[in-house]
Amino acid sequence: MKVDEELANKMSFFFAYPTPMMKVMIDSTTQIDKEKRLVLVNGLSMVANVCHNNINTNGATLGNENVMLLLCAMTGCIILVDHLREEGAFDKKSPLNIKNQITHLKTGPNPQPTDFLLNSLRFTTLHLNSEHTMPVITKLLA
Repeated sequence: MKVDEELANKMSFFFAYPTPMMKVMIDSTTQIDKEKRLVLVNGLSMVANVCHNNINTNGATLGNENVMLLLCAMTGCIILVDHLREEGAFDKKSPLNIKNQITHLKTGPNPQPTDFLLNSLRFTTLHLNSEHTMPVITKLLA
């Protein structure tokens, strides 16, 4: 059965991964052995926490573009940590400052919209609806 180009384009919206670059990063990092994953999780968590702290302390002087870059990096690190840790990124023992990071994404002082970052967390993470997730996080991303 042959499918014309217009129908194929419409179908791709339903089957394509929403963030192809993130998909490649997730696939490549999840293939790392478990011993090296811990080091990677700690490094990514540190990057996310540093991004969050930098926005909190220097957000007014950084400019909108730099703040948005830090927010995107922070969100990407959260997603990768969620895929690399067995418990995910949203539990109490997570090395991330996850509650404050999500709160900052929702109500931060930046004038630019961050809905796409929140949607990335909602739809690209694995453990958002798991039993280990703190109820506060589920309510923040609801």
